[in-house]
Amino acid sequence: MAVLRRSKLGEKTVGSAIVITLVANTLVFVALWFLASAWARAWNIPAASRLIRVLAFALFFNSLAIVPLALTRRRLRFGASALVETSTQVSGITVGVVLAVFLHTTMALAIGQLVGSVTLFIGAAALARRDLRLGFDRGEARELLTYGGQLSGLYFSAWAINAIPSWFTSLSFGKFTLGLYNRASLVVNLPLSYLTGGITKVLFPLYGRVRDDIVKTKAMLSEGIVLATGFIWPLFAIVAGAAPVLVDILLGQRWHRAAPLLRLFVLIACGVFPTTFLTNAAEALGWIKFAAFRLLVLLALLGAAVAVVGVTGLGLRWLLVGVAIAQWLTYVVTIRPFVSRGIVNSRLVLGSHLVHGSLSLAAFGCAFGCAELLAGAGLFVQALGEVVLTLAVCALVLRGRRWYPATRVLAERMSGDTFESGLLARLRVIVLG
Repeated sequence: MAVLRRSKLGEKTVGSAIVITLVANTLVFVALWFLASAWARAWNIPAASRLIRVLAFALFFNSLAIVPLALTRRRLRFGASALVETSTQVSGITVGVVLAVFLHTTMALAIGQLVGSVTLFIGAAALARRDLRLGFDRGEARELLTYGGQLSGLYFSAWAINAIPSWFTSLSFGKFTLGLYNRASLVVNLPLSYLTGGITKVLFPLYGRVRDDIVKTKAMLSEGIVLATGFIWPLFAIVAGAAPVLVDILLGQRWHRAAPLLRLFVLIACGVFPTTFLTNAAEALGWIKFAAFRLLVLLALLGAAVAVVGVTGLGLRWLLVGVAIAQWLTYVVTIRPFVSRGIVNSRLVLGSHLVHGSLSLAAFGCAFGCAELLAGAGLFVQALGEVVLTLAVCALVLRGRRWYPATRVLAERMSGDTFESGLLARLRVIVLG
């Protein structure tokens, strides 16, 4: 991220970044290796220590790929980097699934992740081979380490804070309930992580080019939030409404009780999505103290939710309601400084939220009604009904240029271009003027 944020790179910037990454990764790997047993016991799953050690290897190679991928994105080769990331993830998942069929153990999936991380590093290094160079400079290293260390601290803190609900679930509700929690979370958070990761990876290097131009920054942020929420919220709403059908298809009827949890995870995700979008911009703009403050707010709110559930003896659903409230309040806290500094068009964003939220509620109601109406039919009929509904909502959104903010912004930004030219071309126009 420190490499992406810079408008220009020094002669030894890349070499210094590689050295820092290698040393930091080695220290983290050693720590995970020796703390694996204690970490597994903390989650009340002692047998997971071997799994953690294998995943430590995967994390090591994933982290080594960061600098090569950053150099590739600096050249705006987002398609190439996305292809390498996606193909290596698919290869890792494929290896994991094949091994799981024969070994019947979760270790197979961890080995698959390791294979994916190794191939990711090799592919990323191949893409950036012309930009990779050895070298080390103390001044460069100090600057990279200061900013990179702050971001790494924020990312680790964010991960630890967001793990509080699942840790509490493991200790308070037992392994089966934790299984429900994890599966419902996975169904929502896996696509959410791909979406947020894809968007933030594209936008982060662009912020470095426009951060001195408030007009361009305002356009990127405001219209980016409108586009992201306008097209993602309705789809997530359909997922929530069709939760029983989706759970039966993806997880099997044994985990049918995860459906109500999945709906709450969707509510959480709809707040996390724009918050992550703005947090990424804050980090790119150098608002490290504000990003840390946002995490403290989230920590306090999640801590309050856990405390209330623990004291009153409420169940897991109420815990997730508390998490949802915490995430949405954090979004309010996150967007305020952008609005007060004139970096976000509050009228455009808040007005779009009203329209997008209303349509999403309607889409949820339709998907919920469809699931209830077809509950007695076969699973194929239920799935077909939800697919038809999803296509109808997509058609309604894409034809809503006059009344739907996301479609209107998309049409304005792509006027005179074909869809094949893509949104990336329009972002370049905003950046380059």
